[in-house]
Amino acid sequence: MCRARRPAAVDCGPQSDTLVRMGMVVALWLLALGEGDRRTGRLPTAVLWPGIAGGAAVGGTHPVVLVSGLVAVLPYAIAHLMGQVGGGDVKLAFVIGALAADPVLAAVAVVLVQVVALVGFAGSRRRRQPHGPAMCAVGAVCAVAG
Repeated sequence: MCRARRPAAVDCGPQSDTLVRMGMVVALWLLALGEGDRRTGRLPTAVLWPGIAGGAAVGGTHPVVLVSGLVAVLPYAIAHLMGQVGGGDVKLAFVIGALAADPVLAAVAVVLVQVVALVGFAGSRRRRQPHGPAMCAVGAVCAVAG
């Protein structure tokens, strides 16, 4: 981890550049997922597998990532059982929680997703709204913020 007394003096070397690029790739992937869900109302499992596999793989060595993913999944699993969200939203919640990599931040991300979704739904006349775009927007911020 990069540490410095003054932000201007931080030099983390090539590893930092790689992490920034990876975060940007993940953010772009999430934004593409969100746009697809906005247009079709679906989050295909095949497109979610890279994020699920990545979160599970990192969680194998850093259990807090798995715990964070499960913290984010829990409210979506309950909502899914009540018929309020689709299965893709539940799987995407794991990815968002894993990106947060902290159980408290994962819970905050879930709350933030609800706020973003409510703001996005406010002007719409559609009865059913895709939840993925709000989740992907918050996830993209998590990916870039690192």
